[in-house]
Amino acid sequence: MGLVFDKHKIEMKPLHDLLRENKMNFTQFLKTVNFVRDMTQEQLDNYIEAYKNGEFDDYDRYNKEMEANLANVLVQVEKDSDEWAYEYAKNKVAFWKEHKDLPHYFIGSGNQYGATYSYAMCYWEEQMWIRTKSISCQEFFHGMQEIIVEDTPVTLFMGEDEQRPLAERVARFLPRVNANYTIIDTKEHELKGISPEFRGTISHLVMHGVNNRVDAYMELFLRHPLSIRRYYRQFEY
Repeated sequence: MGLVFDKHKIEMKPLHDLLRENKMNFTQFLKTVNFVRDMTQEQLDNYIEAYKNGEFDDYDRYNKEMEANLANVLVQVEKDSDEWAYEYAKNKVAFWKEHKDLPHYFIGSGNQYGATYSYAMCYWEEQMWIRTKSISCQEFFHGMQEIIVEDTPVTLFMGEDEQRPLAERVARFLPRVNANYTIIDTKEHELKGISPEFRGTISHLVMHGVNNRVDAYMELFLRHPLSIRRYYRQFEY
């Protein structure tokens, strides 16, 4: 918690007070909000006010489901994804070895956009040294679609929040012009014990579970430990 929130110590005080008053811990809070560290003070104030006003009527049910099932659900996601991730990573590394200068495109929106952005940059670029580009589903149709050809490597992250229709539009487009795309859809996972109306709030965590298995096999097939860096913290600059 400290690593994320230290720089917002003053701004976050109202939230800490609220959590203590309602006997609600940070783990529970983080399950209801994505990318809290990127919230503006205005957004944070609005969230706190909404909570105080009881605008999330299903909070108690939501919290009980998450406390009872979330950990097991995410473990099961990784188990269920393992075989698929092995094949995905094997194919991606084989393609990369023949096309090292061709970037891999990651597309996603809603609470998947953070996963899309960070996964492309912090994992494939920083840790694997593979060129990438990330873009939101809505922006994809304002330029990038015109450079997609038959063998362009593309991965689409599909979640289950309000912006899913944007990803569905990309999913309809890709098969018409491309033969080298992959769609990772959180809707394909059972998420036992999680109500349908709550699935969208954790779809970014589901995607993270899938990508955990991909990372393990990318490391295997690349023969490249994800802990090494060329430049980061290697010398002064």
